[in-house]
This record gives sequence, C-alpha cells and structure tokens, in this order.
Amino acid sequence: MNRVRLVALAGLIGMIALAVPGAAKIPSEATRIVVAPDVHCPPVTLVDSCLSRVSFFGQGIRSIKGAKPYQCPRGNTKIATQRIQTGIIVDLRASGPPCAEELLFSHPMRLIATGITIRRMDGLADFYGSFQLGTADARGGLSRVLVSGCIELMEQVGSHHGTSAINGPRPCEACDQKPHTEGWLMGRGTSAFRPGTLRAILVASSPFPDPKTLKAPFTPTVDGVWIQR
Repeated sequence: MNRVRLVALAGLIGMIALAVPGAAKIPSEATRIVVAPDVHCPPVTLVDSCLSRVSFFGQGIRSIKGAKPYQCPRGNTKIATQRIQTGIIVDLRASGPPCAEELLFSHPMRLIATGITIRRMDGLADFYGSFQLGTADARGGLSRVLVSGCIELMEQVGSHHGTSAINGPRPCEACDQKPHTEGWLMGRGTSAFRPGTLRAILVASSPFPDPKTLKAPFTPTVDGVWIQR
C-alpha cells in the first residue's frame, strides 16, 4: 500500500471516529473493565518444605471512603452497588499453643491492608487488595515490614452452612451470615525477615463501616500456616 493510500485510510478512520458518538473518547474509569488492583499473590515453594501453625487475635479499625452508587442486575431487578476504597489496620497478638506454634510471630504484630470493596446495598461484598504485616510503630504504621502479599475478604458469605456429623441438621452459620467477614491472605517474608510464605484465613463478626461514620471496629482472628524450607 503506497503513501497516498495510507494517508487516505488514516483520514477515513479519523472521520469515522468523529462521526460515531463517543468513538474518539477515552473511556472513563466507570466504563473501563477493571478486574482488581494489580496485587501479587505469592505461590507456595515447590521444594521440600516445613510448615507451622500461626494464630492471632486482632483488634483494630476498618475504614472506607464514600463512593457513588451504581445499579447492578440481580435477577429480574436491580440493586445499588458501590466500589469503595477500604483500609484495615489491626493490631494482632498470638493466641498461643496449640494454635500458634511459630515463635517468629510470638510478639505483637500489626496488619495493614488497603484495597477496593465491591459492595451491594444489602451487604454482600468482596474486598481485594494488598497487606503488610510487621512491627507496629507509634504513628499507626509499621516500623518493620516482615510479610507482604494479597488479601481477599467477603461479607455475608458463610462457608459453614452445610450439615455435619457435629452440628447435625442445624448449620453453625447461614450462607448469608450477618455480620460476617471471611477470607484469606497470602504473603511472602520480606528481606528484612526471612524466606517463607504465610497462608492464612481471616474471620470476623464485625459490621461493615456505616456510610455516615466511614469507620468501624474490626476484630478478626487470623489462622493459618507459615511455610519455609
């Protein structure tokens, strides 16, 4: 194709872009397909490894930033939904044996997480972001980061609603348990700590922050394993 035809083709594409409403516009954040923050979840090592139980009790704050609702389909109706910036700061202490075996985490720790919560107005929600675990400083942050990675938490999703030999026909929680937070975190030890990965489950019965106050107490338990060579 010669230069004249290339110029003509470029001009035609330009006219089409101007003729079609919105064709030449850069889509706003609301119209882009944004799956989740770009957060890395570290894998488990493939070599022979050892693991230990870790267990914490936590007490802290979950805070949100107000967001404009938008409509999402739910069956034959629609429900208001929000994409909410969310932050979590929790001071953790080890629960002790037999649940906490790893002496590396026996001293008080602080968990800081930031990310996005997709939340329906009926309370169903999913939070996804990154976290850092380390030694607390006096300013509400961390003086030393020991583990960092990804975190995902769901609201009003109960995983123990089936019957069992222990509970019989009565489940210990509903599939839409309220209030209920449940999820996981996966992190890798930093260069300031030691090689290894943390794989843990976080559970809490703390209400989601009220849109008026934008924050609420958050008191989770964190249980899992520390895997290292």
